[in-house]
Amino acid sequence: MCLNSMDENSDVFSTAKADNRINLKEVFVMKNLKKIMIIFLAFLLCISTLFTACGGQTTTSDKSGQKEEQNEKQIGTGEKSDTGKGYTISPPGQFPIVDKPVTLKVFQSAHPNVENYSTNHAVKWLEQKTNVHIEWMLASAADASQKLTLLLAANAKSDMPDVFLTGLGRGIVEAYGVQGVLMDLTSLIDNYTVNIKKLFAENEKIAAMYKCYDGKIYFLARYYETVHVRHSQKMWMNMKWLERLGLKVPETIDEFYNVLKAFKENDANGNGDPNDEIPYIAYQGGYNAGLPNYIMNAFVYNPVSNSKLYVENGEVKVTYTQDGWREGLRFYKRLYEEKLMDNESFSMTLEQAKALAAAPTGNRVGTVVGGTIGIFNMSDPTIFEFETIPPLKGPTGLKQSPLEFWQPSPFFFISSYCEHPEVAIRWADAQFYDCIPDLKSGNLEWLNWWYGEEGVGWARAQAGEVGFTGKPAIYKWLFNWGENQNTHLYETFLINMKAEWKELMAIEMGSGYNQEKILYDSTIKNYIPYEVDKTLPSLSLPEEDAIEIAELETNLITYYQEMMAKFIRGEADIDRDWDAYLKELDNIGLKRYLEILQEAYDRTMK
Repeated sequence: MCLNSMDENSDVFSTAKADNRINLKEVFVMKNLKKIMIIFLAFLLCISTLFTACGGQTTTSDKSGQKEEQNEKQIGTGEKSDTGKGYTISPPGQFPIVDKPVTLKVFQSAHPNVENYSTNHAVKWLEQKTNVHIEWMLASAADASQKLTLLLAANAKSDMPDVFLTGLGRGIVEAYGVQGVLMDLTSLIDNYTVNIKKLFAENEKIAAMYKCYDGKIYFLARYYETVHVRHSQKMWMNMKWLERLGLKVPETIDEFYNVLKAFKENDANGNGDPNDEIPYIAYQGGYNAGLPNYIMNAFVYNPVSNSKLYVENGEVKVTYTQDGWREGLRFYKRLYEEKLMDNESFSMTLEQAKALAAAPTGNRVGTVVGGTIGIFNMSDPTIFEFETIPPLKGPTGLKQSPLEFWQPSPFFFISSYCEHPEVAIRWADAQFYDCIPDLKSGNLEWLNWWYGEEGVGWARAQAGEVGFTGKPAIYKWLFNWGENQNTHLYETFLINMKAEWKELMAIEMGSGYNQEKILYDSTIKNYIPYEVDKTLPSLSLPEEDAIEIAELETNLITYYQEMMAKFIRGEADIDRDWDAYLKELDNIGLKRYLEILQEAYDRTMK
């Protein structure tokens, strides 16, 4: 990337302003062409799900007023009542939802391994449970976003489904909500739901993140808790190499350096070649396997997101301006200069990383960062040599594992043309059903919705079978992800999966590599004890701010990542050029970027 001229004597900073930086001034000119803006930003699929927003087709004031009046008439009291539409709706949380069948037209991004949504066992089971029939409007995963965007932009009653059950950028959904194309769900949630209200009541932080900048709620999100996903900045180290060299697991950043040096200088892999070891690699295309995951946390709080945003004492900050970031770069530079890290770690692909691990002379990799040990196939016996190590203690005493807090991303929203919104929200609430108490009591019927038909998608655990925690299991999977079937939906629905779900599932305790068990155990042991939460919650922004944020964020990320590589490779001097680096961040608009986000954060958390 080319940079603004900052120092005539510095080659690092002296090129003309980059043509590849995003400039949205022209986009602002298009703001009056709302429909075009919607389609344009939708095809970009939201540069950042947290912040992207766009315009859309404007509805007339008469139509908006009509819809608001209609919504008010449809809002019930939360008690069993006649809707005036030929059916009676049951109290929140009770089944069936309606006493007579009601049909909802649902847009869905179809999973390729689901053979038939209409005849799928899970779909038929939920229909019988709720008395709500689904008329599917399916699109392939490849073109679902395009079709969905066009439907919303056209805003034609004849073509519009009642419900959208698929992912779309938050900004796009909220823009159409503000314009009246999508319903405000706030009153529907208050009056007709049990499970959704419970989720909001249990966590005010989550509840706040659902609200648009206008105070309304236009979408629901899939809620998914998995222990190991909360801490995906893991370091995997070859324990066989440690044993061969008589080394212990490093606890500090200095000890880590010494281990890497020993891997490099000795025949750690035992193949007779003392020069083919690569002590540390990072790579692109893996699950949080790139720079600067894991190691940087010894120097500064380092969230996994590319934006590097966090909150400390109520103040929104970025990591890449901190002194700790600078010191972390010094450490990486040391590894690079001494060839303790693969010099292609900035651009290495997953395929290239796998080639190093599967070299003809034996695995050449000593440590690798990532949420999983993705450089090995689970059938490769070398995978058993690697284990995770806890966070490293840095020079200032930091020993931390940033919590990756779940963020709501739109997956369910209701068209303003929907004639049965109270039924739609009850149908959504049913999918949020917390059946863990049922499972523990022996009532496993809801597994028909989650995993399909008993005996096909799941089975009851047998005596002696245990879950991740070693406690007796309640159920087990009978299917493999990736296979075609017609018993379940591959989780292409709303979901309320708490971490305890996996703890109740039986695991195979044989000789195979049980990734789920290993990830669970290693997270509990090595990372949760060092959990630090400075998460910036998902924020809702007005259109103008969101467009400005999209530009600023993209350019800031591009710049700091480029300079990170230059500092590590020695193409820029960490001491001489640091102030110029900070100045350029200011020139790009870092102060304005943080100002907008601070205002949004204060508004969200008040």
